[in-house]
Amino acid sequence: NCPGPAWRRWRVEMALPIRDLLYNNSGSWPAPGQLWRINFSRVEWRVRYVDGRYEKLPGPEDNWVWNPMGVIDMHRPERWGYLQFAGSDVDGGRPVRDRFWPLRVGETACPS
Repeated sequence: NCPGPAWRRWRVEMALPIRDLLYNNSGSWPAPGQLWRINFSRVEWRVRYVDGRYEKLPGPEDNWVWNPMGVIDMHRPERWGYLQFAGSDVDGGRPVRDRFWPLRVGETACPS
């Protein structure tokens, strides 16, 4: 969190423990080709650096997500992206298509 032009980017690397994600779920390991809905979000408030500390500026925050949702609301899993599981041959697998995708897009495009 150092101020200045050299610190204008960010990245994240994470490991998701599948055993913990299965908690309160089916308990079965995801099969190759299985899809889960998932999304990642970053919220950043606009700040200024004054006398060695950050001050939050008035106004709305900036929101970034891995899969654009069309709204600022992470509580809509029907708009999240897909995570597709693979076996040992990741590069040889073909992506699974959601045959209902056109309907989902049309449904979420209409205001509720």
